[in-house]
Amino acid sequence: GGMTGLAWTPHLHFEVQRFIGGQWVPVDPYGWNGSLSSDPWPYRDYNYPLWRHLIYLPLVTKQPTDTYEPNNSFSTAYSIALSSWYESYIWTTSDQDWYQFSVSVPPNQARYIRALLQSIPPGTDYDIEIYSPSNALLGRANRSGNQDESLQVYVTQSGLYRVKVYSFSGSSQSDSYRLRVDVLIAPQSNPPSGYP
Repeated sequence: GGMTGLAWTPHLHFEVQRFIGGQWVPVDPYGWNGSLSSDPWPYRDYNYPLWRHLIYLPLVTKQPTDTYEPNNSFSTAYSIALSSWYESYIWTTSDQDWYQFSVSVPPNQARYIRALLQSIPPGTDYDIEIYSPSNALLGRANRSGNQDESLQVYVTQSGLYRVKVYSFSGSSQSDSYRLRVDVLIAPQSNPPSGYP
């Protein structure tokens, strides 16, 4: 296959093989048994066996990378859009992923910031925190194990807020988590005590 000119012009050969009895055996769709009398390729170079034409290309798979880096601190937080899902990794147990987003609160109004953390890898425990524009901790969600985390805080100030994803235990360079942040209209008065 792949030959568009004479036999001595550049062209391509390919072969399908099966692993049988501890060795690779050519699978010939034309039934060629290796003898010249039944060779279906009359232009084949008989002094250069077909198997020597093979070029083995390794199977390349895309390896995960630690996305949105550097985002390991309040000041290097990655900017995200509200109401969109983001997938990333906690690369090591000391890795922190910070994300920033803008919240606009009109005068005499309030907003809820809701952060959702899902698809936490099995065998790990990731938590989330929300920070004010002045880097004050507003809330933390820290359920045990790899249970989904949900956190909602009440804000009355416009500005650039942050959410931090971090490991309480474990990490994974092959299994990602999912994060989403939403901003919702809230009542003007502060919610009752104990509100999430």
